[in-house]
Amino acid sequence: MLMMGLVGYAMLKTSIPAAPFLIAFILEPLLEDNLRQSLTISSGDYSIFFSSTICWVFWGLTALTVGC
Repeated sequence: MLMMGLVGYAMLKTSIPAAPFLIAFILEPLLEDNLRQSLTISSGDYSIFFSSTICWVFWGLTALTVGC
């Protein structure tokens, strides 16, 4: 709790908004579990993330969102 308090204080002093950090902190375990499940299904092959058209659509949307 002390560590998160220090992180929050540092974010406040450097004018970093807390909302994106909080959203990432909440969603990260879901991302990690789904990534692990996908890699288990594909026997550890990362090409599953680039193998279909829908994957490329989502990669494009992600790039567009991050870039804007």
